[in-house]
Amino acid sequence: MATNVTPSSGLEYTLVPDGTSTGAEIPPANQSYPYPGSQTPYTWTPVTISYSESPAMNGYRVQARYKNVTYVPGSSGDPSAVPPVPATDASYTYSYIQWHLVSQTLTCTSHGSGNPFESSTGNEYITASNALYGPTTSSPTASGSDAIAGITDGEKYNYFKVFDQSDVGFIAGLSAYNAVPVENQSVPTTPYAPDANPPTYPTDTVTNFVPDERESVTTTYSLTTIYNLITDPSDPNYNAYHFSDTITFSQTVNQNIPSSWGPALKELVNRSYYKHNLNPWMPDPRDPPRPVPGITVDGAPDYNNAT
Repeated sequence: MATNVTPSSGLEYTLVPDGTSTGAEIPPANQSYPYPGSQTPYTWTPVTISYSESPAMNGYRVQARYKNVTYVPGSSGDPSAVPPVPATDASYTYSYIQWHLVSQTLTCTSHGSGNPFESSTGNEYITASNALYGPTTSSPTASGSDAIAGITDGEKYNYFKVFDQSDVGFIAGLSAYNAVPVENQSVPTTPYAPDANPPTYPTDTVTNFVPDERESVTTTYSLTTIYNLITDPSDPNYNAYHFSDTITFSQTVNQNIPSSWGPALKELVNRSYYKHNLNPWMPDPRDPPRPVPGITVDGAPDYNNAT
């Protein structure tokens, strides 16, 4: 892939899947220079999520390798020579040499305090380990000798962390009468067994439901690589800090917005205990309490597991 990144020695990055189209080669006219790395601004291809569903972020990677560039000056030629010597343009030669990655850090800088995903295990990202990489003689490949960072396969964007202008709340099913609403999490739709005895619903009620109506949001990331060109592990400076390189890149997260939120909200409310007049009792402060716990006097169903 062609790139507009300045031809100089240093780390070259390839984003997979790449969201930035290949553009013109770097001026001046050196159209034959084959830049395999990604073009700036660095981006991943867009992804679409919805309030109720987010696809797994599989295969989102940043591949890095060290590019050694040599400038070859052009010449003005000699038209009076016999035979004439044509002019030549300046050009570059390059090679991908062995290099030592000391450490990498990848984080989201725009959402979720660094973690815009549903999980919170601390393993949301992958980074390359402290090791030698290269030399590389072929195109960048996730199975080759490039250093690989990215999102851990299986991670999913958290709707409320990305579309963070949402305001959604609910009270969990069979909660105490004074329960505090759960804020900015997807309202559960299961378990749901309205014909059971007693019936089962996923929530007591929906307290607020204002989804973020933006069609898309841009998430931004930062990848910092600390490295050196010491390739002998026995060298006392092998893990010494020599160079630090940071790139930023982004991804557009689109939202699949329904034509109307009304039917979705109506269904969520319908799957609640309060909708069906099943409300929690305030505990009886009398001793002994009347009625006795577990015995209902108004014909309402008894939920032994209610708080």
